[in-house]
Amino acid sequence: MIEVKIKAVGMDINSMSPVVILSDLEEKNFLPIWIGLPEAQSIAMQIQQTPPPRPFTHDLMINILNELNISIKSVSIVDLKDGVYYATITLALDGKIHMIDSRPSDAIALAVRTDAPIYVDEKVAAEAFILSESVQQQDNREEEEFRQFLNNLKLDDLDKYL
Repeated sequence: MIEVKIKAVGMDINSMSPVVILSDLEEKNFLPIWIGLPEAQSIAMQIQQTPPPRPFTHDLMINILNELNISIKSVSIVDLKDGVYYATITLALDGKIHMIDSRPSDAIALAVRTDAPIYVDEKVAAEAFILSESVQQQDNREEEEFRQFLNNLKLDDLDKYL
């Protein structure tokens, strides 16, 4: 597993869809995952440390887990099938580990609330990571557009669409 961090959350202007960009810790490889608007808002508000007026579903889940003394050990992007990412949430309860199937966006929203590490399976990374070095060395229009997209992506961009 490769540990990653949230590089940015914003709006992909081309598709008009929210996207979370994960990067390895050295910021040499990037993984864009297009997500739903509520999940993007939940992740972005937590990163910005902006409390919601009422708890989001992810806040409710954290409250339930805390009340039951269940901790989130990590979240992992574990598979990519037909363009769809799959994730698991690793929970600890009474010394036992439980793996829970999840959408990546929900797993990331929970991880950002608990400072749980986020991982990407090596197989997924090999298939889906965008290497910054290859983006910088290529004259390919698509890769140049991605670099510009990544450089221009800001948390504030998402606020325009929420």
